[in-house]
Amino acid sequence: MRYALGHLSGRIFVAAALLCALATSCDRESKRRSGPSASGRSSAEPSAHAAPVELDVGQVLTAIARSAANDALSRVRALRTKSLSEGCREAPDYLPLRRAVARGKPWWRLAAVEATEVLLGPERPAVEGGGNLGLLDAALIDADCQAADKAAYQVEHALALILLALDRPTPAEQSVRALCVMAVDLGGILLESDAEVALAPDGVRTDALGTIEGLERGLAALRARQTESANAKAAATALAELRQGVERPLLVGRAGLVRMTGALGASLRLLAREAGFTVRPPFAPRVRTTADVLAEPVSRLTVPAPRASIDAARAALGERLFSERELSADRRRSCATCHIPSRAFSDGLKRPRSLQADVTLRNTPTLLYAPAQAAQLWDGRVITRKRQALRVLHSTAEMGVSDQEIVQRVSEDGALRAQVERVFPSGVTAENVVAALAEYQEAALVPALAPIDRFARGQSTLSRAASNGLDVFAGAARCARCHVPPLFGGTRPNDFAITVYAAIGTTTDSSGRKLDDDRGRFAVTSLAADDHVFKTPTVRNAARTAPYFHNGGFPTLESVVDFYDKGGGRAFGHRVDNQDPDVRPLRLTREQRRDLLLFLREALTEPVD
Repeated sequence: MRYALGHLSGRIFVAAALLCALATSCDRESKRRSGPSASGRSSAEPSAHAAPVELDVGQVLTAIARSAANDALSRVRALRTKSLSEGCREAPDYLPLRRAVARGKPWWRLAAVEATEVLLGPERPAVEGGGNLGLLDAALIDADCQAADKAAYQVEHALALILLALDRPTPAEQSVRALCVMAVDLGGILLESDAEVALAPDGVRTDALGTIEGLERGLAALRARQTESANAKAAATALAELRQGVERPLLVGRAGLVRMTGALGASLRLLAREAGFTVRPPFAPRVRTTADVLAEPVSRLTVPAPRASIDAARAALGERLFSERELSADRRRSCATCHIPSRAFSDGLKRPRSLQADVTLRNTPTLLYAPAQAAQLWDGRVITRKRQALRVLHSTAEMGVSDQEIVQRVSEDGALRAQVERVFPSGVTAENVVAALAEYQEAALVPALAPIDRFARGQSTLSRAASNGLDVFAGAARCARCHVPPLFGGTRPNDFAITVYAAIGTTTDSSGRKLDDDRGRFAVTSLAADDHVFKTPTVRNAARTAPYFHNGGFPTLESVVDFYDKGGGRAFGHRVDNQDPDVRPLRLTREQRRDLLLFLREALTEPVD
């Protein structure tokens, strides 16, 4: 989602001012360093097959990063000198620029945080867009030469500052960790799910190839320490297969390529350990497949583990409380009334019944995978599962009970009170009740048992149609840009702490005649950019959670795909000033629609107990 980027602009003016003071030094540095050879490799950089043994690994990785920055800087200068001065529809230096950036950016973020944020946006972006490189990408797509030159100017100066920062080698251990994470990030590029994903034709392939080049050269640096390690050979084999897959005329079979990045990351971590470095996976998996944590094939299709260990006794209590009708004002509903297990913890209604006649509730979303998300509710106003549960219990339109009523009603049931007291020494409190509910959801509602999960762990295969459907989901349909794997919703790896929000111009129903009047996240932030913006929900188990969107206005998955295929609310003539630029006419073929729908229904659906 790219609806706001202004918050980045201020930083570059600081960078530009600093650059003016250092301009002469920058020029000397760029002349002193060797430029890219015909192969795109600096003479100071190791080949893909060997690294200078006499150099420290940190020095070698810094040399790789410096070479990439030199290459990128020469490309953006050529872009400004030639392409943008002659009209920006043809920009032959742009894709080589992106390739060089992809090759070096993990190490740039270590050496020059602020300059790299100017270039690419924050590593954990609260607003999408990919920094000034993303602005350049969009300007070239729109053939807006003035905007392209402005963004390219910022890119050039950020790269010059990055080069200055790279005069000092980054500590080897940090650099090696960045190399290992680079493998899982390659999966994000292949799924087109990163905030800085390219819009330009063939941009994703270019970014993937640049990342593979960085991995190849980083692997060479590690192999110098462990020349013929089995893990080194496994990593080299995986990289060769990934390169072959990415270089195919059509970028297909992405599911298999992403899974391969998980195996690559594991081999790199094991090799790094052999070389004496301390590394760790980018995140822990929900389902372990090996006793050695470094050997886990963690990829962008891997569901994360809970942030804290699960207390089984609390979870069992929470499961009982989830179906407890005494926790509602009229004693007629429980959590399970609206979150029905057989419906993937949704309710099948357009909107749930409100206990307040003057309050209209939004469509009931699935609770599956909610514990792994970074924000709760359609407008993201609640962060934790505990606060979400307490808010629902207190809401007079939903459960309508106070803290005092919660304590009283639980205490009146002797067996339930005894169970609470066994689990919580502090006894029956509203806080303990919601803690148990949250623990149950954490334990039971992130199952990671759908076909896509078993495939990611190497325990099964995907059908050809489902694999094709993921290619469409990530590529032509642009779904993964907001519905981010592995949760397939609005929460991004690797730390799963950032939420994706989007304005899509939702209409009241699939006819598209009227724009829905719910202002969404605007009620939380009062920001114009958040008007009619909603949290991106997970599409896991979407086959069981109809109807769709916050208003329940779309009865089938086919109607949802039609809406996106047309181009969202604007396609129906509605004014949606902040509509996400990724929501635009898709022009999917009949076969692409078929495969996409099959992927959603087959690969993302959990088995029912």
